[in-house]
Amino acid sequence: MALLRVRHCRALLYCRRAPPARCPACGGDLRAAGLAAAPVRLPCPFRHGHGQPRAFLIRPTRGTFLHGYDGHSDLHVGITNSQGVVYNYDQEGVHRAGSGWEQCISIPLVQPDMSELLQQWDDLLEEFSLEEAWLPHSPKNKTERVPWLGSTACDEWNLLNQWDQGEARGELSLSKHSP
Repeated sequence: MALLRVRHCRALLYCRRAPPARCPACGGDLRAAGLAAAPVRLPCPFRHGHGQPRAFLIRPTRGTFLHGYDGHSDLHVGITNSQGVVYNYDQEGVHRAGSGWEQCISIPLVQPDMSELLQQWDDLLEEFSLEEAWLPHSPKNKTERVPWLGSTACDEWNLLNQWDQGEARGELSLSKHSP
């Protein structure tokens, strides 16, 4: 699904279908605005999260970005394994979801040249998800504000930070996780 963008009176209007006849910002007639206000088709930024292996996913906690998200509501995050199962966390603990992430923003986490991590990704993700810090009763079980998201994000962000800090200090040894 693509999005349409219309520029008018210094405002940007995004819509899924033909734009309205009048600009919602100024009330001006969009059809009389000329070529400068012509709709431009943009590729849809949303992905089917279960088809995005080894990725960091972002979606609204309720609804979807195109249906019901107002730009101020909370966002929910998850991390996929190699098969597209989404590990996500809420006040009840870790969940493994095979559905529900059909419209989200996807950020790849593992580059193709990271062959050792590609091979161990699922084992590492499962191991981290079973740690006590992820249990509902854990004192570390709290939601954290992530400034660049502008909304409440769950502790998957902490998981990524743990991995990153461990790698930076040379503490993350993939070989210890080998079967």
